[in-house]
Amino acid sequence: MAQVPKADQAFTNNESGTPQVSPVVPSLKFACPLIGVFLSVLVGITLYETCKQLLFHHLTIWQPHSMTVHMVAIGSTVMGYVLLRKQGKLLEEVLLKAAPRNSKEEAWQ
Repeated sequence: MAQVPKADQAFTNNESGTPQVSPVVPSLKFACPLIGVFLSVLVGITLYETCKQLLFHHLTIWQPHSMTVHMVAIGSTVMGYVLLRKQGKLLEEVLLKAAPRNSKEEAWQ
């Protein structure tokens, strides 16, 4: 009967018997922000759909679908732009902070 390795021991699961380390489960640091995003989008789309049905009840079935697709595309594009801009600023800060350190390392060489 095979023994089950402890969490800190290596195990093998292939034909060659190569030892492999147990996988590390990543933390759930994105859980709360993702839940916030999900709830925000849920509430926003629900309000949008409610207003659309109240204001444009006379439209054919495909016209509101087209409106929804366009609104989601526009919203996604705007949020993508905002997030990419924020990521660019953070990257610029990191590079600016790393520049003096790199110049000191070059001076030592």
